[in-house]
Amino acid sequence: MNGVLLSINEGRLSYHVDVMDGKLVERAAINPTEYEFITKTAMLPTDVHLMINKPQDRIEEFLSAPHAKFNKGVRSITFHVEALPKFEAMKLLKRIKNAGFKCGVAIDLDTYVEQDGTSDLIAKSDVVLLMSVKAGKSGQMFSMGGLKKAAHIRRINPAVRIVLDGGINRDNIAMIKKAGVDTVAIGNYIYSAEDRKAAVMNLVRAL
Repeated sequence: MNGVLLSINEGRLSYHVDVMDGKLVERAAINPTEYEFITKTAMLPTDVHLMINKPQDRIEEFLSAPHAKFNKGVRSITFHVEALPKFEAMKLLKRIKNAGFKCGVAIDLDTYVEQDGTSDLIAKSDVVLLMSVKAGKSGQMFSMGGLKKAAHIRRINPAVRIVLDGGINRDNIAMIKKAGVDTVAIGNYIYSAEDRKAAVMNLVRAL
């Protein structure tokens, strides 16, 4: 797994899987075989974050993967607004939702949510993932740029689940909760810890 998701209000954990193609972002990670293994063996609900160029051309391999809807299964699939034209993004949201998954968009650190078409995508999303680091690189320092978008997202779509991804730790998680974020994606903070279970508990206690 690439990380875990912590529901801020409920304290529940789920898996967060980053799929990268080495084109939209510099790194490449999670091929179809690995994705099938993850969806087959996951013991918690899984949220998939597609950091790939032209996700509309590859979406079927994620929608139709064996076991994706079984066991705990894939709960949601998000893709980057920077990866395709807005009219294609709107169609892709519908394809994901019609396949039985929660759908959403991811917004990179330097992308403005006010730009043409992005607000319409947010309004149709079940999930909006905001990057608080530059997409594709682990271990970066947290940036307020992503967090500042949360209030604007909430005004556009009051019911959407807002996820913040990148640089999150026990020193900033309380501030993140106060800003109205529902869920945080955590990778490096947990995986670099000597005691990963203790690292998760420290985050929960900091809320």
